[in-house]
Amino acid sequence: MEPLEEALRTTALEFGARIVAREFESAHQLLAPQLAADISPGDLEHEFDEMIVHFDTEDAAPVPDALQQVDEDDFGQWIYMPIEGDGELEAITLALQKVDGHYRITDIEWGKQWKGVDSN
Repeated sequence: MEPLEEALRTTALEFGARIVAREFESAHQLLAPQLAADISPGDLEHEFDEMIVHFDTEDAAPVPDALQQVDEDDFGQWIYMPIEGDGELEAITLALQKVDGHYRITDIEWGKQWKGVDSN
C-alpha cells in the first residue's frame, strides 16, 4: 500500500480529531462548499452519535496508522479512517478533493462497512 499524500492524510486526521472532540462546527469547516451547503454541523453530530452509539467517546480517536486509500472516483480520493474507543472500533470513510489548493471533504460515509466494498 502506497503512503498517503501528507496533505490528504493531515486533512482526514484533522476531521477525525475534530469529530471525536465533538467540535462539529470546526469539523464542518473542512467540508467542500457543496457538501457544507447540504449538511450542517448538527448533521455531523447526529451521524457521529448514531455511529458510536455502542461506545463511549471519551477516549475515542482516529487510528493514524490504519488510514488507507480505498478508491478514487468523481468525488475524489476515498480514505478509510478507523475510529477506536472504549475497546470498540468504527470507521469514517471520506472522499477528499483539492478545493482552492487545500483538500476538502466532498462526501462522508459513516460506519465500518464502506459501500464501495462488494459484500459477496
